[in-house]
Amino acid sequence: MPPKIRSAEMSPQGLSVTWADAARADFPLIWLRDHCRAPESYDAATNQRRVDTFAIPGDLAAAAVAVGDAGAVLEVTWRQEDLTSRYDSAFLRAQAFDEAGLPARRLWAEGPPAPVRHGFAEILESDAALRGLLSDFWRDGLVVVDGLPSELAATRRLAERIAYVRETIFGGVWHFQADGARADSAYSNEAVGLHTDGTYSEDPPGLQCLHCLAFDGEGAFNVFADGFRVAERLRSDAPEAFRLLGEVEVPGEYLGDGVHLLARHAVLGLEPGGALRRVCFNNFDRAPFRPQPEVTEAFYAALRRFHALLSEEAFHLRLQLGPGLAVLFDNWRVLHARTGFTGHRHMAGFYLNREDLESRLRLLLG
Repeated sequence: MPPKIRSAEMSPQGLSVTWADAARADFPLIWLRDHCRAPESYDAATNQRRVDTFAIPGDLAAAAVAVGDAGAVLEVTWRQEDLTSRYDSAFLRAQAFDEAGLPARRLWAEGPPAPVRHGFAEILESDAALRGLLSDFWRDGLVVVDGLPSELAATRRLAERIAYVRETIFGGVWHFQADGARADSAYSNEAVGLHTDGTYSEDPPGLQCLHCLAFDGEGAFNVFADGFRVAERLRSDAPEAFRLLGEVEVPGEYLGDGVHLLARHAVLGLEPGGALRRVCFNNFDRAPFRPQPEVTEAFYAALRRFHALLSEEAFHLRLQLGPGLAVLFDNWRVLHARTGFTGHRHMAGFYLNREDLESRLRLLLG
């Protein structure tokens, strides 16, 4: 439960709200009027705004401000209208400090953590178990699910328990072996370096799953690295390299199998405030492009430095998947690789859209 509102008073910035834990935030009056939750302004059944934002007067003023329900509610009566707007403390707190969103992330600070394991049967049967799976996934960027039957139907059941499956050029729930069936190195037994998937997509997949259906051989270790942890190290050690990788858009390309996909993303996608939003790095799928001449040398130096950090084994988590195991990882954060192998290996997997994953987790967190 968020703290209750202790006081609210007018300030040059609008309305200053202070909570019982001394946290404070300013809300402009036009923002408050635009976010009024009274029935005249907001349809709670559809979660859609009814207020005419563009009719809010430029000289908007509050006639009265009060804290009600023992600090649970803020009430604002408007001078220009016969209307009192009510705002829950939790709503204002969330808008001020983003506390009502998703769990905090935990970077792999002192080496990668042991991945949290979740049981397939429990996930199917219990929303609490699914909430635990997705919360751990969001926090750490990677979780392991055990107890899956070695069949494609089980892969699909796991996917659909979370959200609807994303269809791509590989299908929905896909499977692959070292048979060269697609124009992709995953369909071989060669080593594949660290990368994220879907750099050739305007909206790269948010979640990726790899489910081992069969393995009789040697090698085939999956290697993972926390791209956010590596990027933060780069930000600390080489801020200019970090800046360039956050600005230069690199094209990714899939050319083959009857398609030509092409999209551009910065290697380090940033929020407006500078926080990391997404890592998008796949040197294998990088399309030909020419950075601006004045930054070309610096860009390649920055890319080389980022790759050198990614290559440090201290950042790596190694897993050898056997039948019945699946790994789910955040494709916007965690890079993955595979060592070479011999023998027979049959894998299945799926992608989920980022927005659908976030939606499911928000609903489960309630």
